[in-house]
Amino acid sequence: MKRALSIALFAGLLAACSEPDPQVSIEAWEHTNRHTGGTYFVIEITSIEEQVTVEDMLVNRGNCDYSDKTPYSRKPYLPTDLKYGESIELKIYDDCSLTEIEVVTDSGSTVINY
Repeated sequence: MKRALSIALFAGLLAACSEPDPQVSIEAWEHTNRHTGGTYFVIEITSIEEQVTVEDMLVNRGNCDYSDKTPYSRKPYLPTDLKYGESIELKIYDDCSLTEIEVVTDSGSTVINY
């Protein structure tokens, strides 16, 4: 009986320490400007929950900057609320290689590594 209780307690602790399910999906691709020939990365963040607030994005643990304001209104992209299936695209113009992208939401973080 003690052994069964110990195993159940251990399993409960592991479940409490596990990462929550991701609230967003993250896709990245390289894009070439057809006019200048310059390249940049596009990061697309899509909600896979009914409602999620994307609060921040860290690229390479904050070592790569992204365009954080809309080009015409100059309003910040983040934070933003997304409903299920809605997306936001952010662009990285820095000369950096994508190694890690972390998207911080109101329910936790989602990290992908390349």
